[in-house]
Amino acid sequence: MDILPFKHSKFITAYGAPASGKTHLAKFIIQLYYELGFLQWLNVITGSPDDWEGLPEECIVSNTAECRDRFAKTLEEIKKTNPKRKLENLNDDTDPILWYMRNLLEPFGAQIPGMPGVLVLDDLSGDYNFKEKEFVKLFTRYRHYCKRQKTDKEGLMTVVLLSHYAKLITPVVRQAITDCAVFAQTGDDSVKAIFAAIGSYDFGNTKEWTKYLNANTDMEARKFIWFSKKAAPGWPAWQPVICPELPPLSNIFAPQEEEEQPLDKKRKRQDEDTEDVKDPKRPC
Repeated sequence: MDILPFKHSKFITAYGAPASGKTHLAKFIIQLYYELGFLQWLNVITGSPDDWEGLPEECIVSNTAECRDRFAKTLEEIKKTNPKRKLENLNDDTDPILWYMRNLLEPFGAQIPGMPGVLVLDDLSGDYNFKEKEFVKLFTRYRHYCKRQKTDKEGLMTVVLLSHYAKLITPVVRQAITDCAVFAQTGDDSVKAIFAAIGSYDFGNTKEWTKYLNANTDMEARKFIWFSKKAAPGWPAWQPVICPELPPLSNIFAPQEEEEQPLDKKRKRQDEDTEDVKDPKRPC
């Protein structure tokens, strides 16, 4: 798949029926970005936190009382360290997801230039209207987040949007898409919506698109179609792909073990060390 981050932000969407493999693909992208050194931070906005076992709590953003309490503590810490920064207060009626997007997401991306990261939006289209200003702002301005220098035209934040409600794709999302994964579909409305969003680029009608889609997707095998608007040289725009197995996400965030050394070198190092060795900094 042509999903390597290289030097530009990406807006990746994945559409498919429940349990078709969308979340698995998102985890694969996170693992790939981590291995390539493009994962300095990670946030997953989700209505199903249990699907993201292995991620530290601070990486998860959800509409739960636990997340609201965590953000309340974050708010108090920011007030102490940066009292001039204006943030909205939190109360029992505050939606933690929208509060995060208004108060932490853009300031976070803007204040830490050159820190590439991934933002996952996990099946939110059934609960949130993507025409709301928080989402429109994200979809239209994501390329400006995490800039390396003030003169850079693009930043280094990649957005991964997962949804099984393809018919709720908005025109803004259609314009923002750089890459799209299409998994097995169970409804004609979704097939038509995806054709309108990306299939019409290369397929003459919904009949041709449906035939190609059915021949190249398989829910049990996690087989899907990968589409790139601007595929790199040598990469086709459309590719049937089977998402590989991957290690647990917890491996990314586990403290790294020290490499074994010959006994004499190890003893010498122990004699020279005067401070405790801290765990390397992890994403989030």
